[in-house]
Amino acid sequence: MTVLDGVTTKLALAEVEKKSLEAQLVALESSTSARIASLEEEVEALLSPRRTEVARALYEARIRSLSSALEQARAARERLEQLLRGDAARSEIELARDASVIQAALQHEAEIVARLAEAEARLARVTSG
Repeated sequence: MTVLDGVTTKLALAEVEKKSLEAQLVALESSTSARIASLEEEVEALLSPRRTEVARALYEARIRSLSSALEQARAARERLEQLLRGDAARSEIELARDASVIQAALQHEAEIVARLAEAEARLARVTSG
């Protein structure tokens, strides 16, 4: 491997990392917007005169939605892992990119799991008190 090859590889890896970080930023901005909308909806429900029943319906709907989103995210990640597993002749750059994509998918799943647990805890508080 020549110095030029090493520099070219490092540049390619940096470009892959840059694209991965940009994708993560877009996903973060999107999830932040969705989270803000969710919180606004929750505040409206909690300020409603029929607070308990409106909040219960809101949390139940959110739990269904998040459960579905989690199933879809897991299925998408599993399909991606299966697809990537089948391609044995990949370069170091491609392996790094693939690892980054899978890590982002796992992080997305973890975020959904956390939001689901939060919604379940809030539903429990609303129905118990």
